[in-house]
Amino acid sequence: MSLARLHEYLVLSLVAWSALLFSVSDERPHMFFVALAFVVVGGVLNTGPRPHPLPRYVVNALLIAASAWTGLEAVATFRTDRQELVSVIAWYLLALQVLKLFEPATLRDRATTVLLSTMLGLSSTLVSVDLRTAMGLLVMLPLLLFTRQVQQILDASRTEGGRTDPALRLPRGLRSTTLALTLMSLGVGVAVFILMPRGFTPRVNMIGGGSSSEPQVGYSDTVALGQSGLLSSDPRLVMTVKMLGEPRPFDGALAIRVRGAALERYDASTGAWIADPVLADARTRIKASSQRFTVPAPARARSARVTLLDGPVERLFTIWQPTRLYDLGTRAQWKYRTDTLSARMDQPISGPLSYNIDFARPFARTESASDRAGLLEPIAPFDAHPVRDIALRVLDEQRVSLDDPDSPGIRDRVIDAFEAHLRGYAYTTELRSPPSGMDPIEAFLEEFREGHCEYFAGSFVALCQSVGLPARVVTGFLVSEYEPESQTYFVRQSNAHAWAEVEVTPGLWMTVDTSPPEDIERVHRPPHPLVATMRRTRDRVENWWANWVIGYDSRRQLEALGETGRSIQQIDDNVRDAMQDAARARQQGEPVLPRILTTLGRAVGAAAGAVAGVLIIVWLLRVVPRRRIRSVPRTAGPSGALRRRVRRFDRLLARAGHARPAWRPKRAHADAIALRSPALGAHAVSFARAYDALRFAGRTPSPEDLAGLDRALDALRAASKEAS
Repeated sequence: MSLARLHEYLVLSLVAWSALLFSVSDERPHMFFVALAFVVVGGVLNTGPRPHPLPRYVVNALLIAASAWTGLEAVATFRTDRQELVSVIAWYLLALQVLKLFEPATLRDRATTVLLSTMLGLSSTLVSVDLRTAMGLLVMLPLLLFTRQVQQILDASRTEGGRTDPALRLPRGLRSTTLALTLMSLGVGVAVFILMPRGFTPRVNMIGGGSSSEPQVGYSDTVALGQSGLLSSDPRLVMTVKMLGEPRPFDGALAIRVRGAALERYDASTGAWIADPVLADARTRIKASSQRFTVPAPARARSARVTLLDGPVERLFTIWQPTRLYDLGTRAQWKYRTDTLSARMDQPISGPLSYNIDFARPFARTESASDRAGLLEPIAPFDAHPVRDIALRVLDEQRVSLDDPDSPGIRDRVIDAFEAHLRGYAYTTELRSPPSGMDPIEAFLEEFREGHCEYFAGSFVALCQSVGLPARVVTGFLVSEYEPESQTYFVRQSNAHAWAEVEVTPGLWMTVDTSPPEDIERVHRPPHPLVATMRRTRDRVENWWANWVIGYDSRRQLEALGETGRSIQQIDDNVRDAMQDAARARQQGEPVLPRILTTLGRAVGAAAGAVAGVLIIVWLLRVVPRRRIRSVPRTAGPSGALRRRVRRFDRLLARAGHARPAWRPKRAHADAIALRSPALGAHAVSFARAYDALRFAGRTPSPEDLAGLDRALDALRAASKEAS
């Protein structure tokens, strides 16, 4: 195959691959097949010994139409969603390079097409930074380098009429050169990546339902009711819970509840359950991560290691009733509610984050609490809310009297009545907005009588609070995907769930889940073991990519450096601690200078040791004999006959006052001479073209080839004498 034909195929492959890469990154894979059809048609029409390009005016008309459409779409997108503007421009780049395939096939047009393909590939990283995009760019890099090298060889071997030699073949060693350039580029990229952490962590659905405009199943610190649409599911892995200690069934049930936020206040103006800010301020303590919170542990306490995989991390999740939280892998500050035992970070940090937690099962309905209290006053805003009327009607239907709110067992009877009433409601993922002027909870209880777990939990808590029974909504996860070998639960975004907790006696809360159990079991049922294994393997790769590539920051850098990174972190911690000790000593009137000098001496000593180690490594690399490495075999270089003629070429130009710098290519230097001295430059260009054609021909020059170079040199010598 000739080099020109190979170049055409390479350009077509590059266009097709960049189209595939961007289509997948933009989550529109069907558009790739449309682009591929045009690429195939353009390749068939415009490749081969008898090309049939479209007329120039047709291509120009299509370019104008594509530009006009892109302009209108860009204006509309800029007004509504500016993030989609990158996609609009990238699709315009794809249209340009596809249309370029229908133009007459010149090297300049093909170079433009390669440039557009490169820009489209880079645009994919602006749309998506997932592993698929990275793998696509990794395949595209050697293809792009190889195409550019073939392009340069064809450009250097063009004849006087601008045509390429049809007999030109692929030079030996070009594949090795491409491989070497690819490895070198990757090596430089990895080195820069490790040495320059970016501290960028995308927001990837740890809190909230994702970037999609449609509502999704996902954890949130608030419960907002009243949305409309179809609730979609996201199987992304967000957390792992590894049980510690001897394996044993957890209270006879495989599923566990991972607690996130406890929401005790309802905002009737927005239809959302939120954490009460007054109670949060009064019952919140701030602890350093090296400390822990501990509450009295009930019997049969268990321990687990929780790892939050996505970031940024704001909420620390617990299990059932937490009794102790400790061993956080960060120095960041965190807070916990002493009444709800819910914890969150002072400032979001990039994941993953691991910590240990001790927990015990919550209070069960079958257990007794002889000191259970009676009902309290209705809790705002349900003291004057339509939900209170509904609650009183339900209690009347269930024959529960509120005449004596302090009667024994009144709380149990109220809970049973509301649970029995909600059993007649249906579970659905199709959300509907409430009628105008109606509260979402009232609409669920009176109009729709169907909804998802947040409606069941929120409505049950609203009914309880309306009659003076303390209750709260708890958001978290209901997890049943369990791996017995590692004693690990795998928590996915689709496992997000909401339930209620009721205070049966002061300080003792009981879990109540009024969602239909058969529907909850169906929604949270673990997949088939084989499917689960394949999914977890994919999750591990994607989480490694998200946390060690996308979320690579200074903390990851220290972890990647291993023992050296830990030493650097220790030095940094020592300096921080010393500065804090100095500040305390200054406040207490103690001498500060000795502390500062000791700390600085340790830091300087460590830095000097590191510098000495680097210098020793550099010295060893300079003095130890190294084997010379060549990316291209020696046979691929110019022969001795060609090198002798190049030296003669340089001597003739130097005598004529046009010495060629060692770094400058012969063809570029000849073109520059032609601008100043056309007669001399014409002969220099003739020699440079003939030399490049022989240099990259992939064969040994024949005597006729060398005679042609000698004639070009003789003509150059005669022209240089005339010029002088």
